[in-house]
Amino acid sequence: MNRADQVRAEVSGVLFTPRWVGLTAAAIAAVVLCGLLGFWQFERAQQLRHAEAAALAAPVPVASLVAAGDDASGTALGRPVVARGRFATTGQVTVANRTDAAGRTGSWVVSPLLLDDGTAVAIVRGWVADPQDPAAAVPAGEVEVTGVLQGWESFYRGATGVGAPTAISRDLVADRVDVPLRGGLVLATATAPAPATAPAPVAITVATPTPGWPLQNAAYAVQWWIFALFAVLLWARWLRDDLRRARADAAGAATPAPARSVEQT
Repeated sequence: MNRADQVRAEVSGVLFTPRWVGLTAAAIAAVVLCGLLGFWQFERAQQLRHAEAAALAAPVPVASLVAAGDDASGTALGRPVVARGRFATTGQVTVANRTDAAGRTGSWVVSPLLLDDGTAVAIVRGWVADPQDPAAAVPAGEVEVTGVLQGWESFYRGATGVGAPTAISRDLVADRVDVPLRGGLVLATATAPAPATAPAPVAITVATPTPGWPLQNAAYAVQWWIFALFAVLLWARWLRDDLRRARADAAGAATPAPARSVEQT
């Protein structure tokens, strides 16, 4: 019998004893149970993450994210928002040197929306080729604007000169309204009721926040898989120890006892 056959015979001789049949069945059950519990916690973590992503993607009132006088920052950036009110009849501004989806140069139309609580929020209503385009006219009446929140623009800060502004800063809009201005810009994606003519929507360049992994559930999943690995290692350790004892017993049985001398009487 070669060495491999000998090892197989030794392992089989141990594993097929009643004690080891029970230990092996218990180890398999523990591995399966821990593995399933780990996958359950992992799926739970994914469900929580998807639920949080869905919550972040649902529009919320802009007033719940940014207060008057504050700047939009952190997880507020990129959040879909909704704002209800009336566009200010004065204070609209066009921001030059903006391109549309086709690469044409034109202007963004930025209009303050007066909210029911006495504050205002800056709405980027869209793009026009010419500031005198009828589509840039301020809509009348109560509207509901849905869009995405982004921060104030900081490039060209401190620049002075004549002509149309080229960046949307807080001061640019705040100086045109006589009510407190909430932080950030809302890039409009829809207006209800929709005006007969409206600027072309601008491209959304700020991403909706991505939720992180629920660390507690993810840690529980890893913990259960570690328990499964521990059960395998413990089973292997006990098997190794029993094999060593079995070999030692076999070696002792194979060693002939020393002969006893017989005294002559």
